[in-house]
Amino acid sequence: MSDTTLDQILAKYPAREEDVVNIDEPLITLVVIRLGNDLFAFHGRLIKEVLSGDEPVYHVPGMPDSVEGVIHLRGVIESVILLHPLLQLPAPHLPGTGALLLGQGKTIRSAVRVDRMLDVIELPQSLIQPVPETLPAALRPYCCGLFDYRGQPATLLDLELVFSAWQQ
Repeated sequence: MSDTTLDQILAKYPAREEDVVNIDEPLITLVVIRLGNDLFAFHGRLIKEVLSGDEPVYHVPGMPDSVEGVIHLRGVIESVILLHPLLQLPAPHLPGTGALLLGQGKTIRSAVRVDRMLDVIELPQSLIQPVPETLPAALRPYCCGLFDYRGQPATLLDLELVFSAWQQ
């Protein structure tokens, strides 16, 4: 029998940072989207469904620029909100294209048009960084944090604040 201790054995196999998992840290589910060249996300608990986006959208006269129209979804009429005007982002290259995220807030349920739905991820809560002062002023009222998504910065949006601004 050898006098090798557990510490000596473990020293031969150094732990890599990606191998270390903190099981006590809460995870949050995020739906990652693209709007133009920028990455954003919503809390997954508020996104009830991802639609392909090829559903016919019916224009409603007199609505603000932030409303694309309405869709008929399984017997229910849902509004379709455009984020580009609200967040002061350039209009999409092909209006009316991209995915629709059906979101449910406390008082509002609506579809939100995004250029592309990228991913649904679980992220440790500690990896959400506070909103920096350098974030554009148009985004700050709707942002609740930043995080890294595959080496690129992504902005976490608060769907409740987006819906609230849309109502006004």
